[in-house]
Amino acid sequence: MAVSGMDQDLERMLTAMYHEQYLVDTVFYIEDSNYLVYSAKLNCSCGSKPVYLKLEGKTDPYTGKTVIGHGITINGLPAANCLDAKPVVNIGLFGKCSLSSLGASCVKIRNLEASWTTSHDNIYVGDERGITKSSVLCCNPASPNENITGAGTISAEDSGQMNLYQLIEDYRVDYNAMLQNSIVSHAASPKYNNRVFKVNIDVMAYIGLHREEFLYLYELYYPDRKMLYDEFSRIPDGGPYLNYAKTLRFLTYILPKDEHVIKILNLMVPGKCTLEVDEIAQTDPNYNAFFQHSEEKGKVVINNIEEAKDYVIPFKSFFHELGHAADYFAGPEKEFLSKNFRYSSDELEAKTTLAGNTIVLIHDSKGKQAKTIHEWAESDVRNELYAAGVDFLNNPANLQSYQATAQDKQRYLKIVVEDYFFSGIGKSKYDSIKHLNMTYFQIIRKIYDGIKLEMDKRLANQDSIANLARDIYGGITGDQVGGGHGHYYWFYEKDDPEVKKLIKREGDRKKQISHEAFAGYFEYIVMNVSSGIDPAKKVLPKTIKALEKMMEAV
Repeated sequence: MAVSGMDQDLERMLTAMYHEQYLVDTVFYIEDSNYLVYSAKLNCSCGSKPVYLKLEGKTDPYTGKTVIGHGITINGLPAANCLDAKPVVNIGLFGKCSLSSLGASCVKIRNLEASWTTSHDNIYVGDERGITKSSVLCCNPASPNENITGAGTISAEDSGQMNLYQLIEDYRVDYNAMLQNSIVSHAASPKYNNRVFKVNIDVMAYIGLHREEFLYLYELYYPDRKMLYDEFSRIPDGGPYLNYAKTLRFLTYILPKDEHVIKILNLMVPGKCTLEVDEIAQTDPNYNAFFQHSEEKGKVVINNIEEAKDYVIPFKSFFHELGHAADYFAGPEKEFLSKNFRYSSDELEAKTTLAGNTIVLIHDSKGKQAKTIHEWAESDVRNELYAAGVDFLNNPANLQSYQATAQDKQRYLKIVVEDYFFSGIGKSKYDSIKHLNMTYFQIIRKIYDGIKLEMDKRLANQDSIANLARDIYGGITGDQVGGGHGHYYWFYEKDDPEVKKLIKREGDRKKQISHEAFAGYFEYIVMNVSSGIDPAKKVLPKTIKALEKMMEAV
């Protein structure tokens, strides 16, 4: 028989009762469903929407332990008393006030009394009387712009003893809406220190304000998830980076989709995957973040933790490295799944033909193909480069000073795409012909520059987010188009030891892009940051389909 949602909620609440070893010191339990607790749903007789009752957090000066509320819990939730009547701190905004003829919002005119009115036989919660569903709080709104008569009565729709799940979900919705708004509103902000965009002060402020409260509630509701994360984050939880570790925990739990939270928590197998947080010098070769693996074990390492908080999306590199962890643990023994993962689809290969003096782009069908993510990326990038080149060459304003036939242009385009953009030493070749005056090289440069200019537009970052498409294009073309991990990451350079020993040649490929492509895709999907994915859907259609299928497999 199927279990209803309410039954599941009740089961979780009962489980939480038996795992009462978190932030609240339980003095005793109140066995009465009428008493109000943290998350009681409140209504105002003059308001347009309900709010949830919140309680303050207090730190014990002797133990350093954070206590939410007054030290008494009911069904695992802190109980409230009659002085929990403070605006914002305890009671949020009820929307528009019906007593205002000007349609004023609650925040502008509300005037709460200092204490709830409650019956004389209430038991004490802390030093004050507890409050129940029969308790009321009066609001006497006042405005300098109008005469308001009457008062609002605040009362509880329910005790809150079963509202924990909804409260957690509301936090999740609020945070993610605020993050998206912050990303868009700060899109044009200047770079900070030529490295990152210091534009998320509002996001970090929200985290600072709500982190402890949310973690307490979430881990009360999901004690099994807390145990998994405790093991994963054991080292930073006990060291100087505890504050950062708590923020990473918060950001994991508050991801928009619970399925992604579960996916990440399932990586945190005790003894197999751990977290390491540090702040090391930028000159250190291990500066930044990476996923370290050996013998079926893994470690997510964030070595630039101070800088990571200043990204447009705070600590987004954490989720990138978790993408690598998901890739590794989903693969065969000691190997990443992305290395050999194949996606089958109909492939269309761009080619050019002539129609008079016009170059026409056509696509040959290669039929159903099973390709790796890297191979689909090569196909997508090649098709897009040819498309951009055809557009450039068919513009009469381009190459008008050269006596080049349509057939010549067609030939030049193939050289530029195949011998320059698809060559590991293509950028060096281009630099070597920059100052040559031969017509042949001048035309090559013109076509190269035209394609690069157009592709920079197609790959432009949205909302200041370094998007996935740029990194994939950079990985295929050696950062001639797009950009991200850098040429040295993808190709062997003349200073590499392997090249000096003649084991490799300069320009040989060092790494396939499948590995980074999946981590980048994972990062933006779990955080629901569309501006990181949108450009890729247009210029990497088959690659994105392959990544979608791999995400399902993971």
